[in-house]
Amino acid sequence: MFMQLGAKLPLYAFKRVNKIVGEKGLIALDYIEPSIAFLDSLLLGEWEDRMQRGLFRYDVTACETKMMIFQVIPGEYGFIAQLNEGRHLKKRPTKFRVDKVLQPFDGNKFNFTKVGQEEVLFQFEASDEDNETQFFPNAPIDVENSPSVVAINVSPIEYGHVLLIPWILECLPQRIDKVSFLLALYMAAEAGNPYFRLGYNSLGAFATINHLHFQEIMHDPQVAADGFTYEGDALRGWLENGRETSPMTNLRLDHLHLTPNHALRLAIQDWLCKV
Repeated sequence: MFMQLGAKLPLYAFKRVNKIVGEKGLIALDYIEPSIAFLDSLLLGEWEDRMQRGLFRYDVTACETKMMIFQVIPGEYGFIAQLNEGRHLKKRPTKFRVDKVLQPFDGNKFNFTKVGQEEVLFQFEASDEDNETQFFPNAPIDVENSPSVVAINVSPIEYGHVLLIPWILECLPQRIDKVSFLLALYMAAEAGNPYFRLGYNSLGAFATINHLHFQEIMHDPQVAADGFTYEGDALRGWLENGRETSPMTNLRLDHLHLTPNHALRLAIQDWLCKV
């Protein structure tokens, strides 16, 4: 079970920034360079650790059709069509009727408070009064304030696929609102990578658990010579256009070889030892 007496989890406290209302009234966030390697060292590193520990029902890294049957659909938005063969047989089953988009939370059915703590990667909260990015490797879980947490999707559709679960102990139904969406935007901002994807699916769009959550993935993550993680297709397109510079730093790359980001365990262990 997720909650045990005296339980502790890593805590990533992000720096809050002022809201900016831009065109069409949308919320935008000023990008601030994270002082901690949130995406590579923490999120993907912890995900890799869980994969090595055998906690996934579906091994997305061994799915051959994922790479063979993949297409960016032509059009303005660049939607992606991808087949993950056999994943539907290994997902947690849907335990409610998908006849209404909005349904009340039902604690008798499976929800994220019933997952094992080993599936939860870390807590994700706004920083305290000094409003600086901080990381605590072993922080107590504040039950009274119901932490927001990041957990693995045990049947991932892509490498690094995780779930952001806002205020997990409040047991909110799968219904997006402005406050939870802003929290998800903060997580995307902390990742600081344009190929880190934020998603949400409602009960009518095949969400299998009626407990508020967002989907977060890196599509085809590849490491370039600059040490940053990029989406493979986007980076290959960048290089094929004759560019030999880093998309992040604009400095010339030492080489143009790409490496799949599937070997971060030593990096996360080394980084945690320095925190």
